[in-house]
Amino acid sequence: MSYVARQTPYQITVRPEMTTSYRLLAVDDAACPNGQASGTALILLGQGSANDLTLNAFSNPTTGWVRVEGQLKKSGTVLLRVVNRAGQVVQTLEHPDQSVNYRYDLNLSGMPAVIYTLVVEADDRKESFKLVKH
Repeated sequence: MSYVARQTPYQITVRPEMTTSYRLLAVDDAACPNGQASGTALILLGQGSANDLTLNAFSNPTTGWVRVEGQLKKSGTVLLRVVNRAGQVVQTLEHPDQSVNYRYDLNLSGMPAVIYTLVVEADDRKESFKLVKH
């Protein structure tokens, strides 16, 4: 991804789904070709906000089953993605027409014993959970 600043100071909010790294590659000023741009980057990673879903995932750690439950702001589709440490989606489940009281038992029994990230999307928001599978 690349971003172009149109104001000073330029700010962008980053909400990664899992641990990642960011690098500032360049600071330049195309609007002032004879001048020289300089600056620094401060990258702040948020850990949640009032817009997050109100969901929980338990038992964690687990040997197989994880219950995902909570309140949605409105009825609609809930998307669950299980992501491994390499960033690969290893399981995707879509649940259309869910009520505001959401509950689902996710079966991880047949999956290797590693750490996963469960990404839940609903109401145009995301919530991520670290799942430890024994």
